[in-house]
Amino acid sequence: MSIEITFCAYQFAFDIPEDVVFKNNCLHDLESVWWTWMWFMLAHTYEGATSTSDFAGGVSVYDPTSQRVAFDAIFNPGDINRENIFRHGNISNHLATLPAAMSSVAKAAMEFRKDLIRRFAKAERDLPDGGPLQDGGFEDAHNEARHCIKRAIAGADSGPITLLSVSLKRAHEEADPTANKKQKAQ
Repeated sequence: MSIEITFCAYQFAFDIPEDVVFKNNCLHDLESVWWTWMWFMLAHTYEGATSTSDFAGGVSVYDPTSQRVAFDAIFNPGDINRENIFRHGNISNHLATLPAAMSSVAKAAMEFRKDLIRRFAKAERDLPDGGPLQDGGFEDAHNEARHCIKRAIAGADSGPITLLSVSLKRAHEEADPTANKKQKAQ
C-alpha cells in the first residue's frame, strides 16, 4: 500500500495549505506496484545462488537468512519502516542481500522508485491549483513504469526461482537431516 494512503496525507511537499483535502491518484497505485515488486524480489531466490548483488558497494557470499531478515525488516506487519524505505531510499542494504542474478531487476525497481518520488513531489507542489497529475501526467507516469518493468524483465536471469521460505527450509533440512523427522514426530 502506498505510504500516503497509509497516512491519508501528502508526504512529499511540506507547504500544502491545510484546507487541501487528501485525494488518491494514480501514483499511489503505481507505488503499490513498486511495493509488490519489492515483495516479490525479497520473497524469492534463485536456486543455487552463490553471490549477492552489488548494492552495498561489494559482492559477498549469498546467505538466504540475510535476505529473510531484510524481508522481515520491510514487510513486518505494523512496522512503519516502509516510509523511510520509500521516501528516503534506506533500502540499499536490504537489496544487497539479494542474489546477484536479481541485480538488474532491483536496479530497475530503484529507478522506478526515484521516478515516482519525483512525480509525487511535482504533483504535490502543484496543489491546490492544478492538483496531482494534470496535463497528461497520468499517462506519462504509467509509460515510465512500463519502461522500468520492461527493463527489469529484459535483464532478469532466466534461472529457476523459488520462494525464499522453501529455500530456507530445504537448507535447514540439509544441515540437519533429522529435523524433518523430528517435526513429523511431534
